[in-house]
Amino acid sequence: MKHAHPKQHPVTWVALVAVMLVLTVGCMLGSDAWYRAVSASRATAASELPFGIVATEPVEVDLPDIEHGVQKVEKGLDAGGKAVGWLVTVVSEGQGPTTCTVVISADGKTLGGIRDVSGSVGGRYYNIRVQLPYFTQQFEGRYLPVSEDQVDFASGATGSSKSVVANIQTAADFVNDKLI
Repeated sequence: MKHAHPKQHPVTWVALVAVMLVLTVGCMLGSDAWYRAVSASRATAASELPFGIVATEPVEVDLPDIEHGVQKVEKGLDAGGKAVGWLVTVVSEGQGPTTCTVVISADGKTLGGIRDVSGSVGGRYYNIRVQLPYFTQQFEGRYLPVSEDQVDFASGATGSSKSVVANIQTAADFVNDKLI
């Protein structure tokens, strides 16, 4: 028995391929636009950093604060010597120690960013991922608090990413409870 295969005109095949190509590109562009819209709605970024730290001055830290992860605190000063922010170095003990310095505005409401991320969560390779600009830049100029659902974790470095967010929260709590 012969199967019925209607002959298609070559123009029909070209038209079908063109329609599939247009639909594929539309899906890709639409999903990218959706992702950007969702990411923008999750981010609570300040429009402009309200401070510019050019010098620091050490601040004494009590032993109980060291036990909670705060290792070092510095007052951030602007060019005129006015206190405009805080640099709080925090270590968290998740899957291993992760240390970073969290920069917070003098009023404790804005996150200036993170720096000096180091530690052993997930191994050396994963800590390199949380040190890269694509991860660290998402914290610059954000309003506090920052929660895990507002952060795009470094791929393959979820433990390190969560430790950084925990360090930010510890630093923000310390600034708001002890320094302001």
